[in-house]
Formats: sequence, C-alpha cells, structure tokens
Amino acid sequence: MAGPNAVHSALQRLSRFFGGLRNHRAAADRANATAGSQPSLDELTGLFDKLNQSVAIADYRSPTIPLIYVNAAFTELTGYAVEDALGCPCGFMLGENLDQPEWHDFKEKIGQGLPTSAAFQCYRKDGTSFLNNVQASAVTDEDGTPLYLIAFLQDATRLGARATRTDWSEDRISKIVAGANVILYEATAPDLTFSFVSPYAESVLGFPLSEWTKPSFWADHIHPEDRERAVEEHKKAALAGREHEFEYRMISRRGTIVWMRHLTTVDDRRRREENSDQVRGVIVDVTEQKILEDRFRQREHWKSMVLENAPDAILTVGSELRIQSFNAAAEKVFGWPRDEIVGQTINLLVPEEQRNTHTAMAMAYMEKDERIARTMGDWRLLQGRRRDGSLFPIMVRLGHSEIGSQSLVTAIARDMTDVDRRNRELSDLSQQLALQLELAENANKAKTQFLGTMSHELRTPLNAIIGFAELLESETFGPLGAERYRHYAGDIRTSGQHLLSIINEILDLSRIEAGRVDLTIEDVAIDTAVNNAVDAIRPMIQKAGLTVATDLPADLPALTADQRSVHQILLNLLSNAAKFTPIGGFISVSARIADVGSAVDLFVEDNGRGIPAHILPSLGTPFQKASSAHDSSNPGTGLGLAISRGLAEQMDGSLKIESSEGEWTRITVTLPCALQSDRAGPA
Repeated sequence: MAGPNAVHSALQRLSRFFGGLRNHRAAADRANATAGSQPSLDELTGLFDKLNQSVAIADYRSPTIPLIYVNAAFTELTGYAVEDALGCPCGFMLGENLDQPEWHDFKEKIGQGLPTSAAFQCYRKDGTSFLNNVQASAVTDEDGTPLYLIAFLQDATRLGARATRTDWSEDRISKIVAGANVILYEATAPDLTFSFVSPYAESVLGFPLSEWTKPSFWADHIHPEDRERAVEEHKKAALAGREHEFEYRMISRRGTIVWMRHLTTVDDRRRREENSDQVRGVIVDVTEQKILEDRFRQREHWKSMVLENAPDAILTVGSELRIQSFNAAAEKVFGWPRDEIVGQTINLLVPEEQRNTHTAMAMAYMEKDERIARTMGDWRLLQGRRRDGSLFPIMVRLGHSEIGSQSLVTAIARDMTDVDRRNRELSDLSQQLALQLELAENANKAKTQFLGTMSHELRTPLNAIIGFAELLESETFGPLGAERYRHYAGDIRTSGQHLLSIINEILDLSRIEAGRVDLTIEDVAIDTAVNNAVDAIRPMIQKAGLTVATDLPADLPALTADQRSVHQILLNLLSNAAKFTPIGGFISVSARIADVGSAVDLFVEDNGRGIPAHILPSLGTPFQKASSAHDSSNPGTGLGLAISRGLAEQMDGSLKIESSEGEWTRITVTLPCALQSDRAGPA
C-alpha cells in the first residue's frame, strides 16, 4: 500500500484539477466577505491539527472511488493504518453489507454533487462493528461532475481522535470551508462572539451569516435547558486555555431543535505572546446522528427486552467456547447467575462424561463442518447440567453467525423437565386407559354372550307358551267353556309374541356387537325394498290414522347391501315413525344419490312429536328411547334404532338422526350403491 509520500503526491494531483473550480472559490469568497475575514492557511491548518474527527478523501473519477487520503483520527477510529486504507474502495469497511439501502442512496446523492449524510454498519480492522456516521460533500467541476469526495467519519457514540497535520493548499482549504458539512469558526472568548463562521452555518440554523457574528448570538440560540450548562462549560475551558468538546441543543430559525457537537481549540502561543482571546473550533450538526443513536438504543433495548423476556434460555458462545451472554431464562434453567457464568466455558453446562465429545463437536460446528452443522443445527434432545450438578432433559438448537472476524454460536435451550414428566404421566395414563378399555370390552363381550345365551334359553319355552296359547285360543281340542278363557289365551299369545320380538331384537343386537351378522352383499333395488317395507307396515300405519308417501327417482342405482338387513332397517324406522306420529300425520320415504362417494341417502320423515334436543346425541345407542323412560304410551326397548345403525355400519353405511321437538323427525340412512360408471367396468 502507498505511504505518506503517496498521500502527498495524491494531494498534489488533486490541487492541479482544483484550479478549474473558480465557481466554488468565488462562492466561498463571497460568503467569507459577508461573515468577516477568512482565517489564514496557518490558522486553518492549526484548526485541523486539533480536530479530533476522522477525515477521508476519495477520488470519485475512478470507478471504485478509491481512498487517496485518510488522517490519523481515521486510523484510531477504524484500526486501518494509512498504508492499509489508501487505494481501497471508499465502501470497503462495509464488509459484506454493500446492499445496505443507505449506501446506495449515499452514492446516488454524491453522484449528483449533493452534500449528504448517512449511518452505516461498518467493521474495524479487528472485526468489531460500529455505527459509522458519515457526513460528506462532493467537489465538482464547472459542469457539476463529482471529482472527489470529502467525508467526515464519526463513531455513533464518540468522535474520532485528534486529526493529523496534512500539507493542504490554501485553495483546497477554502473549498472545504465553503463546502464541508461542518461549521468552522473563529470567535472571542469567553462569550464566543463569532468573528468568522463558514457558510454551512446558514443552512444548519437558517440564520444568515451576518446574524451569527452579532454579540450573544450563540448563547441566545442555545436551548433553554442546555444554555446555562453549555455557556458555563465553555467559559471555564476558555479561561483555563484548554481545548474542550461538548454537546448541546440549539433552536433553529424554524423553531426546530438541532443537536450540536462542539470542539473549541485555543492557540496557546497567541494567547501567551499576543494576549489574544481568540478561539477557533468546529461545530457539527449531529441531529441525524442523535436520532440514529436513539433508534439504535431503542433497537438494542428492544432486542435486550426480547432476550430477557424470552421463555427459552438463550446464550451466545464465542472463541474457546466461552459464554458471552446469558439471558434471564438461562439463569433460571441452569441455576447460574449471569455475572458468574459469563466468561466461563460452555462445558460447565454439559454432563462431565460428555464434555470431551461435546467440545470436539462444538469446535467443529464453530469451524462450519457441514456434517456437524446438519446434526447440531436442528432441535436435539440432550442432557443439561445445572449449577448444583443435577442433570435434566433439554432441547437445544444452535445458530452460527459471524461479526467481522469473530465467530459466534447462539444456543436456544428449552427445559424439558416438565414435558418429560407429563409424557411419563401421559404414558402411564394411556396404559391405564388401555387396561380399562380392555376390561370394558371383555365385560361387553361377556354381557353380549350372556344376553345371547339367555335369549336362546328363553325362546324355547316361550315358543311353547305361544303355541299352547294359540291352541287354547282356537279351541282346537274342544270348547274352553267361558268366553273369557279364550280372551285370556289371546292375551297370553299377544304378550308372548311381544316378548319374543324383544328377545329377537336382543339376539340381533348381540350378533351385531359380536360381529357375527351374516350378510349377503348384492344389488338391492331401492324401489322394491321401500315398497315391500311400506306394504308390510301399512296395516299399522292405517290403524294409526296416518298417510304414507314415497318419492323415489327412476334413475336411482341399486344398493350394494344385504337385502334382509335393508328390509329390517326400513321396517324399524317406519314402525318408529308410526308410533310417534299423531292421528292425521304423514310419513314419507325418499331417496337420492349422496353428495359424497358412491352412496345413496334414504330418508324416513314424519311430522310427529319430534325428539327432545338433549336426547338426540345418545339416541341410537342400545336401550335409549326417543320418549321419556316414564312414558308408557309408546312401549318398546329402544333397540330398533341401535339395530338399524349397527346394520347400516356393518354394510359400510351410516345412520343420522335429525329432529325438531314437536314438529318433525328425519332419519337418513346412507348405504353404498353401484353407480353406472362402477357397474360398466373397463371398456
């Protein structure tokens, strides 16, 4: 890289093309004539000698805009020596962040010859990041084409080190005075009455330069809350003859607040030899920087709040696997206070027997080993170690990042102790439920077997009772004598038949629950099945004073079902409808192709008493009746719907009950069918 001689040579080259910039010089001369006499070259050089602000100059004519000058303050701010920086593109400290929108806007404004300022996330030579506040001006030719860029760099939290002396020509100094985005001044101490201010002052506060040179202008326009402190601070430093730097707020002509960073220097030689009370300095508008600093602080505060209030433990690990940050959740999870664990190795949080393996894998992860990164980059269930030495289950996920040359790993850890305990409890509960379910199923099987056995045992004597009752009722072997005996025999027969139907229903239900229903799946014509069921139940419907109607489209496909089961389902549903519909009511049976799948919906509807809403959810389970248990007007066991649902499900169908109490009931039976496309088969 080039050394100091190269800097001098570069500045000499700059001075040659500065000669054509007469318009800038004329503007500067006019501005200085208004504000007072311009300081000499020696005076301005002395001022820049003491300016502790980083300065850089770049050649805008080159595509890369290389740096051709940096001062010592630049080196102190960034860590890059003069020979390191010269020749580098002006954005080289952005690292991989060249896509920052602020950087593109910055270059665009400079390319238009406009002064501009912006803040960038930059990196020093040692890899540490800092918020770089840059105020820059472009020196242009007569056509407005940028020739070179002068930039003042500031750390977002402090100014740079004292500027180094450079061999600047008077022409270059005057152009910087006229175009730099800082206020250069000369004034009397200790009241700071300006005898000279640079033209930029007018754009900062909006007051003409002639106003700036009036007595007490400076103090009068300081913010009331800062005035006493700023004036007193300046007065003490000026009387003591020492350089001082301070910040305060001023009020612009528009009434807005402008933050100022103020550096005043005292010429000790003139002060001693000439008894001069003149001071010189630089005032920098740092309002944007203050706004950026405030936003930066808010962002950092927000990130800190997020980390501190995160429910998971979050910690960062740097080189040598030493912990750099430890949030509140991590303190709670691992039992380590932050001030004790930060700086210690991560192995303190790892079981002793796993530390060697963990160290090897962690170092490989830090070095971006792809195989290890795939393993450790996802959530993993591990064991953690608390401060008291106890071990606990923990879910960990790692993330890798780099800040400059520093490699960092962020670990998110989640204590799984409670989850592990709940999982064990859930496993125990599942085992208990499985055992209880097995016991219930065994009990249900035993109940079904008992009912089936008892039903068979009851049917034999019951058939004999019904047969003998029929013989007595018909007086087959001779008259019984009194007429009432024949009626008694009829009652015995009727009761026996009713009891037999109940036993048959119990047998049907037990076979369904045991899965022992013999089904013959075949094509069942819907109109035939419905008409047969209606004809079978018609005497009961007529006796109840009801009307029945059917609505069966001609193009309905056949059901794929067991014919006897379909007939039994329809008989059960029609019988229930007849029982619960008052005289004069109607019953309808209809069908249509179901909305989903290859199936047909069969509807049995009535305008009877309906079903109470609280009974609907349980209706269709064994022994659950649609009417009250104490209502004897409609006898029955409540098995009809349960049998119908069971038979429908045995045929891969379903049964749904809908009702409005006091108005209507609709039962939908959905059964598979053979659609035409299914029946046709492949062509």
